[in-house]
Amino acid sequence: MISDIFKFGAGLPNFISGLVSSFVDALSAYLGGLLVQFVSRCRFAVIMETLHMTVLLSVFEAAVLMCNHG
Repeated sequence: MISDIFKFGAGLPNFISGLVSSFVDALSAYLGGLLVQFVSRCRFAVIMETLHMTVLLSVFEAAVLMCNHG
């Protein structure tokens, strides 16, 4: 009976370390997913902003050229 308690007590650190390990794995996977999502959203925003600025500059250049030729 007492030896069973000691066996259970000896297995407890392994169980706890396994639990902590799986929690850390799950947390890192979740944070990694968030990071990928954040980076892809930022990349999309940068691309959209770049396109927006390119269009604005093209319109501005066209307006300047029209004023110079007009």
